[in-house]
Amino acid sequence: MAAGKPCFSKQKFDDDDIEVILHDEDFSDISGDGEEENEDFDSDDSLADMSYFPDPIDEAEKELEVVWSEKRKTATALEGNKQTKIKRKTLTLPNLEQELDNQLAEIGENSQILGKNGHIWNNFPIKREYGKCAARNIIYIRPGPSGNAKEAMEPSDAFKLFISDEILNIVLYHTNAKISQLRNKYQSRNATVSNTTLMELKALLGLLYLSAVLKSNHLSTDILFDTSYSGDRYRATMSRHRFEFLLNSLRFDDMTTREERKKKSSFAPISEIWDIFVDSCTKNFKPGSYVTVDEQLVGFRGRCPFRMYIPDKPNKFGIKIVMVCDVATKYVINAEPYLGKSTNTQGKQLANYFVEGLTKPLHGSNRNIKMDNWFTSIPLATKLLSNPYSMTIVGTLRKNKAEIPPELLDTKSRQCGSSRFVYNENMTLVSFQPK
Repeated sequence: MAAGKPCFSKQKFDDDDIEVILHDEDFSDISGDGEEENEDFDSDDSLADMSYFPDPIDEAEKELEVVWSEKRKTATALEGNKQTKIKRKTLTLPNLEQELDNQLAEIGENSQILGKNGHIWNNFPIKREYGKCAARNIIYIRPGPSGNAKEAMEPSDAFKLFISDEILNIVLYHTNAKISQLRNKYQSRNATVSNTTLMELKALLGLLYLSAVLKSNHLSTDILFDTSYSGDRYRATMSRHRFEFLLNSLRFDDMTTREERKKKSSFAPISEIWDIFVDSCTKNFKPGSYVTVDEQLVGFRGRCPFRMYIPDKPNKFGIKIVMVCDVATKYVINAEPYLGKSTNTQGKQLANYFVEGLTKPLHGSNRNIKMDNWFTSIPLATKLLSNPYSMTIVGTLRKNKAEIPPELLDTKSRQCGSSRFVYNENMTLVSFQPK
């Protein structure tokens, strides 16, 4: 086909024009001289196949591939030069052998470091034979109510789950026994000194609860029952004399056997009701994956053999209660008061006794416990990892623990913000230098 004479155009042709074009065109370039065979010719080929024009998108992709390959070669060359410079710089560092010796001496020939009591730690984490994560580290438990607590719809229903009729009947029985004893001291036996009922006992608790909600529990009874100051809430429930008499007669245990029971525990006057209350706390709620063990000083200035004075606390005077709480909801799962020297630890260390006893409802659940340095110790962590406890802990350690290596206590030569890690089987110990 002659160059410069295309066989297509946007102009419309009739039959005469087509005959002229076919007569003038030279088809010698495709007809051949008749001597060569057209082996590649296919009978299915058409003019559309022979007049193919390349797609501009394909051409652009080829150009991009060329540009990308050139940039790739340039980046590889620059990176190689950079690595060469770094290698030369490293090789020319002065006293390289001495620095390596210092590092080996710090790490140790066998990558081990010892605590004060000979406890062995490793400078590098121990590789597991199997790549799977331990089952104790894969837990997800959503906290929420359980048992009868799921059916509680009103605040009064939730209140009865913890201050149950069983507790109120115990208080009612022992309170009436005290009222019968005090009634003999009164000349006239009127309604003020009569026995109480379950409904009146609930009304008394309601008044005490109301005074706490209104921040009036520090006021005297004269002010509480003064209608000009506190309204008619208290006077509409009972008289002031009856209120004072019931508070004076309120009892929670059998006074005839109290002295004998106090020889075993100074918590005897309220231990029966306390056990029922804590058991209700454990049954009516399912804690999440993380719990915490800590202490709380409940303010109390009355007479109590195990009342404590802690000047750093807001109340300063009170009863110290060690408790296990859910991290997400702050719910109390289990609790036990600290009775001072009379605490029966059953031969265990005090911190271990509280942690093992209070977490008993959670044993075998793979939950994680968070605690402060008063509870945390290496033997406790090792024990909780084993059966039947199957629990992990995260806590702080005091510097006087014998298992801590002296190298981790030396923070003068370390940079600010640096950390030092050591490992022992399933435990990790880190020393952080904050300032």
